[in-house]
Amino acid sequence: MHRSFVAAGAVLLVLACGGPATDRSAVVTPAAVREPGGPAAYAPGGPAIAPHGVPTDVGTPAITAEQAAQYVLDHGVGGKIGSSGQLTVVQALCASAAEIRRWIGTTEGRPDDAPLCLVQVRGQFSVGGPPVPNAPGPAVTGSYAQVLFDGRTGNVLMASCCAAVSPSPEPAASRPSP
Repeated sequence: MHRSFVAAGAVLLVLACGGPATDRSAVVTPAAVREPGGPAAYAPGGPAIAPHGVPTDVGTPAITAEQAAQYVLDHGVGGKIGSSGQLTVVQALCASAAEIRRWIGTTEGRPDDAPLCLVQVRGQFSVGGPPVPNAPGPAVTGSYAQVLFDGRTGNVLMASCCAAVSPSPEPAASRPSP
């Protein structure tokens, strides 16, 4: 059964956190959507790439890693993450949510078999830190950022930045793009 989720508006959350090897120093992600009376659902993300048809296999992405990489090069990382200079794609891949979760620590609540596309870029990035009394928070800066896309809808699910080194290792294998 297909349920549609409707949100009156998207609320962006900016989280500044340090963490383990998958350091997500700054993350921008839409808030979760809840159907009235229903269970919590994952956020639909923000419109980005228009998929060309939807494959019948639910585990197959409707966008390619190349489309996701080109979107990031054309539009930047997005959210409240600022960048300067040229972006260089470090890696772009489409894989299951379970695989992506192992590499970056989150998939924004997607089921393990959901197709996602991840783009990691190198450049100069910054995002304002948490506020301190009577002053703006210090900026968090770094050389790497990543953008996560829903592989079925082409929506941007999350953008994170500001790790000093590449936030995830090269994957051993990934699901090929259609």
